[in-house]
Amino acid sequence: MNRIIDLPESVSFRPRKPRPKFRLKPKGGAPKGNRNAFKHGGYAAKTIALKRRVRSLRRYAFQALKLVKAGKYGEFAALAADRQRPSPK
Repeated sequence: MNRIIDLPESVSFRPRKPRPKFRLKPKGGAPKGNRNAFKHGGYAAKTIALKRRVRSLRRYAFQALKLVKAGKYGEFAALAADRQRPSPK
């Protein structure tokens, strides 16, 4: 019989190793998840359309400024009139 508890001799206990108080994380390996995912809407259709519109307005403003500085008010008026026509969709 076992000395501590009344168990048959065929049952034996081995002492466990003491567990560490903190867990060591494995090093290396691939990052979790898709780090290349588009997460903030910078490539959404609405955002792309807005950026396209802003670029167009910026180009127009620079063209208009260049014509006004050169004193070509007639060409500026034509550019402004052309700009106000609705664009085909």
